[in-house]
Amino acid sequence: MSMSEVWKSAIEKALADFNLKVQALREEISKIEQELEAKRALQPSELFAKIAALRTELRACYVVLRNELKSIFSSAKVEARDMPHEEAHDLLDELEDAIGEAMDSAEELRENLLGELEELREKVKESWRESLREIRKKVEVERRLEATPSGQRRVTPSVVISSVRLPEADLKIIDSLVEAGIFKSRNEAIAFFIHRGIEASKDWLEKINATLENIRKLQEEAKKEIMSMFGGRGEGGSNAHG
Repeated sequence: MSMSEVWKSAIEKALADFNLKVQALREEISKIEQELEAKRALQPSELFAKIAALRTELRACYVVLRNELKSIFSSAKVEARDMPHEEAHDLLDELEDAIGEAMDSAEELRENLLGELEELREKVKESWRESLREIRKKVEVERRLEATPSGQRRVTPSVVISSVRLPEADLKIIDSLVEAGIFKSRNEAIAFFIHRGIEASKDWLEKINATLENIRKLQEEAKKEIMSMFGGRGEGGSNAHG
């Protein structure tokens, strides 16, 4: 293998490694798109962070390739010093052309992937907008139901103020819904979801309430039995004394 072929092989390998890294990043993009299609992505901030991380990784891979190609050319220049002037000149010209082509190819890959990342970012935005629209519709339906005669008992319920501790991830979702104008405040959003959670667990809660009611009855019966026993002793002691 000639000196020119050795260095060109090194250039091709560096470009091939970059291609593999780009393909891995493209697979990550595909995973995020699948999450969007399956409606599993609830937090756009997390997806935006993933997209930003992929963009940063792509930039790092590109810099690594560029530095590697520079290093190859620098090493070739060192070895070319021991070659005849014309032969060395031809070698370095060939390597410059090969490196230029490799960088053009890498730049095209990089630009295409950046475009895909930007498209993905827009998909995330649209998916979140769609989710907000769906939530807004559901909330509006719920509010209309509460405004009907059959729902008037829930329009003016007794209100008890209570502090609630929420996971940070849940609070971010609540704040997003408030910012989107679906709810007027955190309290309104939290109250809405608590109510919906209770409604969804109605059957289970009724079973729990029935069990608790049985326990209360047993406690009352036990209490009466104990009071009766003590009452009996008291009467007996009084009669004996008389």
